[in-house]
Amino acid sequence: MKVLHIISGNDDGGGAKHLLNLCTNSKGLMESSIGCIGAGPLLEKAGMKGVDTVLFSIKSFLGHEAMEYIDGNGFDIVNFHGAKAFLMRKLLGNRLGIPSVATVHSNYKQDFLNSKFKNIVYTPLSIMGLDRFDYFICVSCYIKKLMDVDGIEGKRFVIPNGIEFGECIVEKDAGSVRSALGINKDDFVYIMIARFHPVKNHATLIRAFGQLEAEFGNVKLMLVGDGGRGKLQEEAGPGVIFTGYQENVIDLINASDISVLTSFSEGGALPLVILESAALRKTVIASSVSDMPYSINGGNGFLVDPHSEEDIYLKLKEAYLHKERLKTMGENLYNFVKEKYSMDKFCRNYFDAYSNIIKDFEVVHK
Repeated sequence: MKVLHIISGNDDGGGAKHLLNLCTNSKGLMESSIGCIGAGPLLEKAGMKGVDTVLFSIKSFLGHEAMEYIDGNGFDIVNFHGAKAFLMRKLLGNRLGIPSVATVHSNYKQDFLNSKFKNIVYTPLSIMGLDRFDYFICVSCYIKKLMDVDGIEGKRFVIPNGIEFGECIVEKDAGSVRSALGINKDDFVYIMIARFHPVKNHATLIRAFGQLEAEFGNVKLMLVGDGGRGKLQEEAGPGVIFTGYQENVIDLINASDISVLTSFSEGGALPLVILESAALRKTVIASSVSDMPYSINGGNGFLVDPHSEEDIYLKLKEAYLHKERLKTMGENLYNFVKEKYSMDKFCRNYFDAYSNIIKDFEVVHK
């Protein structure tokens, strides 16, 4: 089976990791290529991992270039990822003679909240692009329910994220990482890995951490990710460390005591940052959104109301005051993720979905 994935070359978030995991770990099941719309970090990373890549422009889909590439390489199915890719599918119109599927990685109504102009212009275009598909892969039950409520028609498959524990390699010891960031050996460190986007809710976390920092002097909050920080740095106390984008977040998770994710919304189940934390046997404080309540419980992590600064503060404090519980909770999360979110299961789910779609397409287009 030959699969072409279409995605923005600038994608460097959870959707990009999801796709790279699929392409690099499913070689025994399918042959995958990535078509990047514009250059960017994803194009470079895919090439470094040995994934076959091709660079497209928007004009490639308006003209003949994209179709000539698809027709000339014998693909069985084309998978479109993200808002820009959904629009490219619409530009292809009826020219595509093989099945296409949209992988929906996030709440498509919230992707552009970081820009008023983009939210007004691109959000409707993204939703319009979704109307072109008959098949969808939803990365969580939450996304599937969202599409059901919005009345977007089509056959849906739910495929949660997967992780290969063997790829979560610690390259630097915790002590050297802490030292480089000015963190003391005895500091209690929270880490949140997320791009700076309104939906990730950094502002409420920073305010909640401020309450904790006023009580305890040996706490630190590490914020890892790119994007505009705006006034966040001005509002943050001295215990908040902005690292910017980091290539190997595994080292930073390893140097921390607990992971935090206070998003208002999460598309993936479970988000990759939580899976990565689980791989290192680190427990989490996570928003009670999306599919999180089905996986995170009192035995393996803490759930919080992302709209409540007080609730976030109380869970941060509870983790700090009960440090002795965290190792057991991290071990429990590790065992749960290992059983439910294996990379083998992730890749097999995609292969089965593609096989189903191809068969259905052939029946409909006889």
